[in-house]
Amino acid sequence: MAIFPGAIATDVDLYLVSNNLGTVLTAGIDAVVTTIPVVSTTGFPTTGWITIEQEAIQYTGITGTSFTGCTRGAGGTVAAAHLIGLAVKQTVVAAHHNSLKDETKAIEQFIADVLGLTTAVTASEFEFINGVTSNIQTQLNLKAPLASPTFTGTVTIPTPFTLGATSVTASGAEMNFLVGVTSSLQTQLNAKAPLASPTFSGTVTSTGPILSTDATANSITAQASVNGTNPRIRAVNTNGTSGQNRTSIISAVGDNNNVEVSIQAGKDSSNNNIELVGGTTKLSLGFGGTEYARVVAAGLTFPDHAVQGIVGTNTNNNALAGNVGQYIESTVIGQSVGTSGQYEDVTSISLTAGDWDISAMIQFNANGATVTNDTFGISSTSGNSSAGLIGGVNSGVWVLPNSTTGTIQTWTIPAVRVSLAGTTTYYIKSFKQYSVATPQVGARISARRVR
Repeated sequence: MAIFPGAIATDVDLYLVSNNLGTVLTAGIDAVVTTIPVVSTTGFPTTGWITIEQEAIQYTGITGTSFTGCTRGAGGTVAAAHLIGLAVKQTVVAAHHNSLKDETKAIEQFIADVLGLTTAVTASEFEFINGVTSNIQTQLNLKAPLASPTFTGTVTIPTPFTLGATSVTASGAEMNFLVGVTSSLQTQLNAKAPLASPTFSGTVTSTGPILSTDATANSITAQASVNGTNPRIRAVNTNGTSGQNRTSIISAVGDNNNVEVSIQAGKDSSNNNIELVGGTTKLSLGFGGTEYARVVAAGLTFPDHAVQGIVGTNTNNNALAGNVGQYIESTVIGQSVGTSGQYEDVTSISLTAGDWDISAMIQFNANGATVTNDTFGISSTSGNSSAGLIGGVNSGVWVLPNSTTGTIQTWTIPAVRVSLAGTTTYYIKSFKQYSVATPQVGARISARRVR
């Protein structure tokens, strides 16, 4: 019975033989003994077959002068008694051939089972396996079928390639421009206007200026409307002829409107108006009888006599962050002061880049403590530090030699200008010298953006 494919056959399974190998009996033996004495077992394998006269004997071990574990009358022969001095030979018996035959058949059947062979495979066909480095089925499973393949990742194709009967020469980068197209390109192109002398139909809407000319009045009217955040519009209306009327209207809808308008009116013009509308806020400026009237975003300058008023908010809302009028405040009430003899940060506000006016108010309550010194001010330096405090500018000192308990004192610092290039935190600083009990403090620090 074959060892393969359950295991790999060894020399013991397939038997080893040598030419002209033999020895002789050193004693007579009967037909049943399983240890056979000989002159020497040199050259014989540790397991195998021997023959004495017509009997084949299989053995499983040897010593220097005997074969052990013998099966008498093996391989279909008849066990018999043998005399001393008879030859003991290693000859090829049927078992050798049959073992090789069984293993060969087992190998062939295994190959056929693995490959699914139902017909004979030629040597040339087996040669196709040469160079395969991993499981063939695993590799095949990673390939796409010719019929309706589904690819993943980035597919690279040669250029040019044939699509149907057409040779396509477009590069991959050019073909990427087709991504996102939802209908016929030619149909979409046919629905667009040319740059040169376009003819429009229906209602024309533009996010930029639309210029029209009036030959009879020799005038140009510029109209623009922009929706969104931070819209910017510029309109220029100029005329050098006396008596001509000019009206420019600009409407900007959205948050944080930034509208630039420039108008130069004709001399002695009596109807030059600029109207800026942003959300709920409206700025109207009218000019008449002036040689040159100008409104520009940078500084919003105009002659004093032409001012009709810049309207502020008409409800209880707040200026948007970054806008002129933005207000920031921080307050504390009844807060215990810090360690005696050290500066502390009572409260703080964070200001973004811009021009600000900062003011502060602080109320000190001895709260049963004996207080000898109280200093406070505004500074951008935190912690136990007096850096940035300037007496009479942004700080003050209250000296109370051996003050009695129960004292309440209130201080204010009027607006102090700070001009910031970046976000900066400002603190109400407080310095106390006290004993017996812990004083308390209430404070407010606030800032208004000037520009």
